[in-house]
Amino acid sequence: MTARTATTAARLLLGGTVLLAGSLMLAGCTSAPEPTASPSPTASPSPSATSTAPPTETSEPAPAPVPEPVTCDTVLTPEATSALAEQGLELREGTTPGYPLAEQFAAAGGTACTWSVRQSDIFFTVVQLPVADGEHDAWARVLAENGYTPTDDPVPGAHTGPVEPGTGIAPIAIVETTRITFMSAPAHATDLAPAP
Repeated sequence: MTARTATTAARLLLGGTVLLAGSLMLAGCTSAPEPTASPSPTASPSPSATSTAPPTETSEPAPAPVPEPVTCDTVLTPEATSALAEQGLELREGTTPGYPLAEQFAAAGGTACTWSVRQSDIFFTVVQLPVADGEHDAWARVLAENGYTPTDDPVPGAHTGPVEPGTGIAPIAIVETTRITFMSAPAHATDLAPAP
C-alpha cells in the first residue's frame, strides 16, 4: 500500500468516523417526541351499571266503587219496606201524586216510589235524587222556591215543606252530601236506607 493510498484510506476512514459520529450526534440532538399526557382512560361503565332497572308500572288509583243505583226496593230499610207491606201498602213505581217538589226530583232523574192501599187515599211517596258536587246551591234554591225551609226536624238535613191541603201533613226533603230525598210523611224519615 502506498503512502498516498494509506492517507486516502485514513481520510476515508476518518471521514466515515466523523460522518458516523456526526450522524450519531445529530441523532442525539434530535429529541425524541416528548410523551404527551394521554387522557386517563375513562372507565367504561359495567353492563350492570348501564342497564337500567326495569320500569316500574305506575299504579293508577283504583276508581271509586260506583254505588248501586237506588231502587224502590232499596230506598228504605228492609224493615220499613216489610212494615209497609204488612200494612197493606203496595208499591207503585214512578208516581208522585200531587207533589211539585217530588215531580221536580223525578224529572231530574230521581227514583220515585209510592206505596198505597188500593181503593183508598192512603199513600206514602219517596223520591230520591243523587246530587253531585257543586249542585247543592242550585237545589237549595229549588227547595226555597217550593217553600221548604231548613228545620233539621225530624232528622238532620231535613227541610220542612208547606202543609198539603189534602193530607194535612207537611212533607220534608232531606239534604245529604250525595243525595236529596223527598218524603211525603216525615214520620218515616228514620226509615230511609243509609247512604252508600
